[in-house]
Amino acid sequence: MKWADLFHVNEFGESIADDASHLAGLIERYVERRGAEVDVDVARQILNYIKMRHGQPRMSIGWPTVKTVKPAGWTDHHEDIWNDWLDRTCSLESWMTEVMSPYFGTDRHIWEGMCEGWRWEIHQFLPWWIRRSMEIVADDIPVSDEEVEQTVDAYIMDHGSAKQRRAAGLER
Repeated sequence: MKWADLFHVNEFGESIADDASHLAGLIERYVERRGAEVDVDVARQILNYIKMRHGQPRMSIGWPTVKTVKPAGWTDHHEDIWNDWLDRTCSLESWMTEVMSPYFGTDRHIWEGMCEGWRWEIHQFLPWWIRRSMEIVADDIPVSDEEVEQTVDAYIMDHGSAKQRRAAGLER
């Protein structure tokens, strides 16, 4: 498939480029509703993927080569929290409900015949498309056991019986 083929309007008034453009807008709003923002030109990413994927099985194509930008101080722990956040807030079910169904409904465009499954596949690219954010991971960092212990201890000191305070090691 040539780049120009992506912009060809078929007899039904459809073009891959139009579909990618509309989907990009839906994806950007989908991400924004979750308190994040996209970090790439989503329409271009979709077009590049469809061009590569057209007539090829998914397994013959690698993962995106988009370089992700990580905030200063980003650690492997932040990345784990980030991926957990993505799994919870950007599920495949919500993707299909909020992005694909509003645009395609139950219809299938002619060009999709050579890219079976692409709608589900591009959902997997969200980790490369969404800007990593310290604010999102900060909101999601679990409270440490020590902090929980201190909170429990303070509550027991204020509201616990003498027996509870002794059991918590707060009194003798």
